[in-house]
Amino acid sequence: MTCRSLTLSVALFFTSCGPAPAEDHSENKGVVTAAKLLAKHGRAIATGVAAICYDVYSTVTGDTSPTQREAMEKAQRERELDNAGADIPADLRADVGNTALREGQFAANDFNGDGVSDFVITRPSNNTWYAKDTVPSVWAEKGDVNVASDYDGDGRADLAIFRPANGVWHVRGRSPAVWGEPGDLPIPGDFNQDGRADLAVFRPTNGTWYVEGAAPVVWGLPYDVPVIGDFNGDGTLDITAFRPADGTWYIKGVGNITWGQSGDVPVPGVYRYRERTELAVFRPSNNTWYVKGSAPVVWGQHGDIPAPGDYDGDGLDDIAVFRPSNGVWYVRGMAPMQWGQPGDNILGFFNP
Repeated sequence: MTCRSLTLSVALFFTSCGPAPAEDHSENKGVVTAAKLLAKHGRAIATGVAAICYDVYSTVTGDTSPTQREAMEKAQRERELDNAGADIPADLRADVGNTALREGQFAANDFNGDGVSDFVITRPSNNTWYAKDTVPSVWAEKGDVNVASDYDGDGRADLAIFRPANGVWHVRGRSPAVWGEPGDLPIPGDFNQDGRADLAVFRPTNGTWYVEGAAPVVWGLPYDVPVIGDFNGDGTLDITAFRPADGTWYIKGVGNITWGQSGDVPVPGVYRYRERTELAVFRPSNNTWYVKGSAPVVWGQHGDIPAPGDYDGDGLDDIAVFRPSNGVWYVRGMAPMQWGQPGDNILGFFNP
């Protein structure tokens, strides 16, 4: 059981409205820490999503050599081209992969346990959470990251933040817990299948995942976006690295699948199949959603934050965006919902 919003929050944590930095592949260039991201891009995140703009190294973590890996990936792509949907844009068609994601059956941001995603915003001006039909709660400091999920297994999302400055988790109803260090990126999920979200972080400095109660796992590069989901449908979460530079998903134990292009934001979810989730990206450059196996959907406008969730209670995620400029939620198939005000966001308590 995991909260579908977790992957989205971490993915958007990497986004900015500025141009991509100049390429620098020297070994001494360092890595972007969470604290630096907050300091540099906090305002951009609060005012909307734009391109993910971090370059990556050309090598991939794995046991195969670059030559073997290239040959394997080329053969895989060639086999899968026949299964690529005709409705997929030409620029993506050549790199279509074949996989399945599945996250938990717990609706994203379901704070009242009714099985429906709630409209929830964070207000940096007063460090307060506002969930529709719920009493507002002050539970944060400036710079904290939203990591709400079901940490106690009661089927309801718990207010929770991760503090990048010191690696401390503050989950409402629990004592603060140190799990991580400055610069780590939070990526909680139910990795041990006990019905509760586990504390977990991805450490960009060494490409390592640290999951509470489990051995560390090296999987990813400094500029990858950590993602979780049940990619092979076996009921367990798979550790995954999404590479913003080229739209490739590196799924541990499954394979490498390219679905997207540079600047896309990963938004995997249960869009069509309740038993698994699907690869999906949101493209800020044209406000288009690309769900694998489905026709592209234009939904949103410049500055919107993608916020998929099960807002109608049918067990499937709905395409949705939050518009920070007016505090309105736009859910496909539903009337616009005013829940928020200019300057609010859904990612955390960054400077407005």
